[in-house]
Amino acid sequence: LRSIESKLTINWRPPLTADWNKYDDRLMKAAERGDVEKISSVLAKKGVNPTKLDVEGRSA
Repeated sequence: LRSIESKLTINWRPPLTADWNKYDDRLMKAAERGDVEKISSVLAKKGVNPTKLDVEGRSA
């Protein structure tokens, strides 16, 4: 039974590198300023990938 469980287990890991794009940068800057309208606008155009990190190790 354990061998079946081990075969069914999926070992998912987030990608090690993900390119930080202009939407991620705009979202982070708007969040730092507390600009709710800009955050809504950016999120409407492109969603968030929580595993993507910027050069400082922060996540959008």
